[in-house]
Amino acid sequence: MAAYLRFLPLSLLPQGTVLDLSARGMQKLDPNFICSEDTRTLILDGNHIMKLDHLERSPGLQRLSVASNRLVRMMGVSRLTELRAMITMPCILSMEIICMTLCWP
Repeated sequence: MAAYLRFLPLSLLPQGTVLDLSARGMQKLDPNFICSEDTRTLILDGNHIMKLDHLERSPGLQRLSVASNRLVRMMGVSRLTELRAMITMPCILSMEIICMTLCWP
């Protein structure tokens, strides 16, 4: 059985600018998952996520951290127009170790 975070009504999601879901054993996010409108940072470090899709449903994200996952695909990141920093080190992406931090001014 795949471990993933199911969609919660916005009223039940933690409020604040940082949503830290690190080291929860997650393999994927539910397709209906969205961050609350005031969430600016999403931290998914130390999980077992291989495919990260539907990120465009959280357009207010400014920082995304997916370090220490097993990513082979991320969809929707290019549509996050507010994104200023993405941390992916280390992640396995296309069978290579990626060590990078992308920051935009």
